[in-house]
Formats: sequence, C-alpha cells, structure tokens
Amino acid sequence: MDFEAKIGTTYLDYGDSYIYNSYHRYSHEKAVLKLLPVSKGGIIAELGCAGGTYWNIIKSKNYEVVYGIDISKERLEKAKAKGYVTFNNPAQNLSFEENSIETILSIDMLVHVIKKNDREDVFKEASRVLKKDGNFVFSIPSKKAYLYGDYGVSKEIIFSNPDGIINDYCCLIDFDEINDYSNKYGFRITKIISTQFDLKILKLLKRITKEYLHFGFTLPLLDIILGKSFMKPYGKAVFFKLQKI
Repeated sequence: MDFEAKIGTTYLDYGDSYIYNSYHRYSHEKAVLKLLPVSKGGIIAELGCAGGTYWNIIKSKNYEVVYGIDISKERLEKAKAKGYVTFNNPAQNLSFEENSIETILSIDMLVHVIKKNDREDVFKEASRVLKKDGNFVFSIPSKKAYLYGDYGVSKEIIFSNPDGIINDYCCLIDFDEINDYSNKYGFRITKIISTQFDLKILKLLKRITKEYLHFGFTLPLLDIILGKSFMKPYGKAVFFKLQKI
C-alpha cells in the first residue's frame, strides 16, 4: 500500500470497531465545533480535506467559499461533489494570494507530514495566506500521549527520530514544536482542546469495563475532566486554535 492510500482514511471509513469509531468521531467533531469560528461569509481552506469529512460543520459556520486541499485526486473528487473548490497539491505549497483566507482548518493531516521542515512550511504558508486576525485550527498527535498511552509504540521508537517519525506514514509532535512555529510565523495560540486520554494506567480498567464502557463513557468523561487542564499534552489528539497577529 502506498503513502497516499495509507493516509486516506477518516472516521467515515473506519470499520474495525464501531464503538471506538463512534467515540473518535464524537471527540473530533466536538472539538472542531468548539474551535472553528463563525464566518461572516468568507473563505475557509481545509488542508488535507480528504473526501470532505467536515463539510457539514464548515457550512454550519457560515463560510461562503470552501477550498479543499489534498494530495489525493480520488478523495478530492468526493470533496468536490459536496461543494469544495479543490486543489491537488501539498499543504506546504498553497495556491492562494497573501492575506486572502479567513480561516484554515486541518484535522489529522500534520500527523502525516513526517518531516519537521515540511511541517514548518505548512505554518509558514498558513501565515502567508491568512488575513490579519485569521484563524488556523488544526490537530496533532501528541508525543507525550504516546509515551504514556496504550498505543503499542515503544519509547525507543518515539525517541529514535528527530522528526518524530514512528513509521513510514505517521509522526508525533510535541507542544514545543507548535510553540516555536507560532512564535516564528506570527501566531498567537488562543485555545487548546485535548482528547483521547487512553493512558497505560487505564489498561486494567479497560479490561474490566469492556470496550463499550471504555470508549462510550470513560474516555468521553476524561476529555471533559482533563481536556482543558495541565494534562493537555497527554491527550492523543490535540486541537489548536491559532490567530494570526
């Protein structure tokens, strides 16, 4: 399976666990709904839009024009059918004029930008095309979450690569990296929401309560308790809202 195929799935495609997939969808949609600002009828660009997973949420926020950027022509066809204006290019090379976009959304994409210099270019491009006070809403896979989480990734693998690469199509990102890019490219972090606190210390509890209680009750409750606390770096999926200053 090639790189493009490996990174193409979203919760619309998952089929291995209905209970997990329901929680994954719930946690992601809840975070995006909270962070994505309401528009006055402007332009939003979704980086790594896939087949248009967040189309309904985007339109509920009153965006007039929705650009979809993805490296897969096949997925872009699905997004185009929903109403996206599509662009087949990587997120670190956007085809937009400076100061022309109101909001940028990018969910579960940076995890697949596996080189740090490419990730930095994404932030550089986002800063270039966003209007002043425009917002960049995105998610990352937190490195600390994988260190202390029950995801089957060893410490040796996590620390083996300076780019955070853990396999041939995924990387882990720490908060310091986001802080560095934000400071360098004129962003202010305005909000962070963390989800999926599937920590190793919960492994026994997961066995006792079974899957439907773990994903249907325990993790959603931990999202509420820990998602906005000092424990943010320990959530597997972390959502940021940055404002261009």
